[in-house]
Amino acid sequence: MLVENIAEELLQGALSFYSETVEEKLLALKDDYKFEYLLLRNVIENDKLDVGACELALQSIWEKLHTGVWHEVEQVWRDAYAVIGALKASSILSLAKEKMVSVGEQDSQ
Repeated sequence: MLVENIAEELLQGALSFYSETVEEKLLALKDDYKFEYLLLRNVIENDKLDVGACELALQSIWEKLHTGVWHEVEQVWRDAYAVIGALKASSILSLAKEKMVSVGEQDSQ
């Protein structure tokens, strides 16, 4: 199913980018940004992606991106925003797939 493939590729790409690019930088900031760090870890480590948790993380990171002078914002926040945005999209696609399967099952009854 196309939606399932896109959701899985998006999920794997985001997690790969996170582990290669964001995780170490975020770990270095965890003392200064404990709430954001824990929020992002919760989204990343959760087996079932939660759209609400992704949205909360995105809002928190958005504040970091839009406070102060744009070029003084650390790159890790831009990267984290991209990763969480991709995870949110993957979660939404997975939910859409579940709905499509559910509707298909109802139609066949």
